[in-house]
Amino acid sequence: MARISLDPPKTLSYRIGTRFARRRYGVMPDPGAALGHNMKVARSYALFELGVERWRTLDLGLKDLAVMAAAASKGLMTVLAPDVTLLTDGGGKARAALRPITGAAKTARFLAAIAGRPYMGVAVSDMTLEAAEINGSPGTLIMAGDRAIAALTLTVSNGRITAVQLLANPDKLAAVSAGRPLPRC
Repeated sequence: MARISLDPPKTLSYRIGTRFARRRYGVMPDPGAALGHNMKVARSYALFELGVERWRTLDLGLKDLAVMAAAASKGLMTVLAPDVTLLTDGGGKARAALRPITGAAKTARFLAAIAGRPYMGVAVSDMTLEAAEINGSPGTLIMAGDRAIAALTLTVSNGRITAVQLLANPDKLAAVSAGRPLPRC
């Protein structure tokens, strides 16, 4: 037996909620009936459910991207050293952080934020990642067709990433095409 009566006062708000629930679910769910005793809680719950409904109707690509960004941020925290430093170089021609970013949380937030956005007029779906040797170290080239739009290198110590270099300066990336070592950030 329920601890809260499932027969709340039949106020206008409760009757509207009951009609909505019956149209949506076929019956008035017990939690909805119990919430009928406190209309503020019922309204908050209804707004939450409508928000969830909007989430379910999002474009699947956008929803997947949001989930991946959240997971990436949390997943990155496990592999980033607490004092990790992120250096970027856009050379004034490409979007990049103006100052070094330090700390695992800030670095993860920055990387998760840029991972799902179009970059230099290239949609995320048109970008590819290629493993490459950059200055004698393993790295990743972010490609748009045949051209590199960014280069990413990591420094790892004791199983944790201690430094991230993200190079997006088009002048320096030209060295990739020529097969020369990339200049440092």
